[in-house]
Amino acid sequence: MDKKTITILKEVGLNDMEIKTYLTGLQTGSVLASRLAKITRVTRQHMYDILKSLESKGMVSTTGKKYNKRFLMEQPIQLKNILERKKRKISKLEEQIDLLDIELKTLNDASKVKPEIRFYDDIESVKNIWEESLECSDKIILSIAPIKSVLDFLGKDFIDNYLEKRIKKGKIAKALRVKAKEVFRDKWLTEHKKEKRMVRYLPENISISSTFLIYDDKVSIISSKKEGFGFTLKSEELAESMKGIFEALWRNASDKK
Repeated sequence: MDKKTITILKEVGLNDMEIKTYLTGLQTGSVLASRLAKITRVTRQHMYDILKSLESKGMVSTTGKKYNKRFLMEQPIQLKNILERKKRKISKLEEQIDLLDIELKTLNDASKVKPEIRFYDDIESVKNIWEESLECSDKIILSIAPIKSVLDFLGKDFIDNYLEKRIKKGKIAKALRVKAKEVFRDKWLTEHKKEKRMVRYLPENISISSTFLIYDDKVSIISSKKEGFGFTLKSEELAESMKGIFEALWRNASDKK
């Protein structure tokens, strides 16, 4: 068994013994459970449990009666069907989460005026700050960002994925950038019209190392990779104040790189 095959089967959701049984069954063709148990060196009862699991995943079909039942492994093309079923389950789960989110927000209505702060101190949770901004009610997301620092902290793949999601959701970015920490890599992050982005550059005497995201009633601040943290403040007054500061900076910023 080559490593690539094993990796793919694990990604689909098979464990080590299911993989061993499945690949052995592909070689034997229609086979009794007792024969598979002997080849793979497991007990017959354990083999029945493995085959039952594979059958539930659509990887095995059966013929014959109880004491002479034979098992036939489905062809690898069925892996695509398994993935499709997983996608449908995930899609359904996403719908249920959306409904749950609405219900929980309703329960939380009473505390809307109470300011909140959430602190994140690892890269995966900091990514959640960015993802959360895409769920905002505002059509425009305001940001003050030293792009090189953002890229260094979160990586190009994440930024590309975030950009794709933002465009898909119809959110417009209104960004103040730090000239000294700008990225000029081919057309990446510079095709502003195509990427639904308005950009101006802060004066060169203003140096900012952290990133600010401002939307709805929230202000998020994300550090550079050096300190590796972020936090989100939920406050109508603070968000309104930060939006005012942003617009004042915007009026004095340049649209030239």
